[in-house]
Amino acid sequence: MKKIKFYLLFAILLMVISACQSNPDSTTKKTESSYSFEALNPENESDFSFKTIDIHGNTVQSASNKPTAIFFLASWCPTCIPGEKILAELQKKVGEDVQLITVDIDPDTDTVEDLANFQKKHGGEWPHILDETREMTKFFGITYLEEVIILNEKGEITFRDFNPPLKKLEEKIAEAKLEKKS
Repeated sequence: MKKIKFYLLFAILLMVISACQSNPDSTTKKTESSYSFEALNPENESDFSFKTIDIHGNTVQSASNKPTAIFFLASWCPTCIPGEKILAELQKKVGEDVQLITVDIDPDTDTVEDLANFQKKHGGEWPHILDETREMTKFFGITYLEEVIILNEKGEITFRDFNPPLKKLEEKIAEAKLEKKS
């Protein structure tokens, strides 16, 4: 009986983990929206800037004067909630010194309303973007949910990790800030 319970729990855990994987190359549904993603220097993936529209219709442009942390998720993903809460903690600690952006990479399932509800319930007041065309997802090479990328002030990717803890993000943000001074 204990073996059956163990295998049942293990199977449930595997289903949850596999549910939070995303396939950015699956068919994208067409949506009527003002969303756009523009990589301003796309020929060099390690040194670029971007401009896009968040779920509230505001223009979001990569900051040239501060590091940027981008968190990739889906609003339906239960294991993505702690990562969003970590960003909220990071925002409290670093304030306006870092640009935070959350990107929902599952436009087949999620809507702008889903992401707005997720932001209201779990996120902070930073931009939340539904990657309706999957341009950002492809540009950054995202294949899984809960991935975080940090860009330094020059727009270079200085850190990439899956579900990093707050302390690691703080360290990598500090390193990104130091790169500007060097």
